[in-house]
Amino acid sequence: MNNAATNASMPDYSSKPYLYYLDPVGLLSGAVSVCVTECPTVSSIDIYSNATCKPGVTPTSGTYTALISSGECAAYTYKSISIYSVCVPDVSTITNAMIALSPSSGNTTAALSASSLLNNAVASSAQIMSDLQKSWPVLAVSAGAGLFLSFCWLFMIQWFGSIFVWMALLAFNVAFIGGAIWLYFYWQGMIVTFNNSTLSVDNWEVTAAFSAFIAVAAIAGIFLLVTIAMIKKIRLAVQILKEAAQAVKAMPLIGN
Repeated sequence: MNNAATNASMPDYSSKPYLYYLDPVGLLSGAVSVCVTECPTVSSIDIYSNATCKPGVTPTSGTYTALISSGECAAYTYKSISIYSVCVPDVSTITNAMIALSPSSGNTTAALSASSLLNNAVASSAQIMSDLQKSWPVLAVSAGAGLFLSFCWLFMIQWFGSIFVWMALLAFNVAFIGGAIWLYFYWQGMIVTFNNSTLSVDNWEVTAAFSAFIAVAAIAGIFLLVTIAMIKKIRLAVQILKEAAQAVKAMPLIGN
């Protein structure tokens, strides 16, 4: 938007803050846009005396049709809503008769296709822009919170990375070993119950308990052996992780 206050050689459009497309059907093919005082609140078929045209173009009864065909004047006015200073069409108020007058249509079949395109593309775009306009504070706060938490995570890795890793390994080992011990006593209890003729326990339940104990005990044993065998490599990985966090922190765009 040009303003004569900053460049006296250009027209002053400071009183026309909204962008209005003369032919909304031709949006995808580069429709002409003009600055307007406000977005139209009703839809109607124009006549030359009240038509919206490019700056400097004044239609007459004899030139209006040609100016519509060349895209310099609008054939109709469409109701629209302002989204970020752009007049977005309210497609429910644009009729096929209006679209048929557009230079982007040409005939009834094209008008119907254009109407479908307008409803799908423009309406979806308007909904997206409207949602962004309403939800940008939430998006901004979420982005800021994510950035803050990422920095916190870098500091935590740098200072407490080794504690996190060893606590996680310890927790996994304790969980599997504890689970194996519990399943062992559960299996023994099932055997006692099965041998007690006064209680009803099927043989498959005893077998299932024994199988679960063997499976969890095997996983616990393998995990413990792997942890012991890879202690040196785990220490090295922890140190690399801490150095990587420190390197990211030291980047000019982040650390300064």
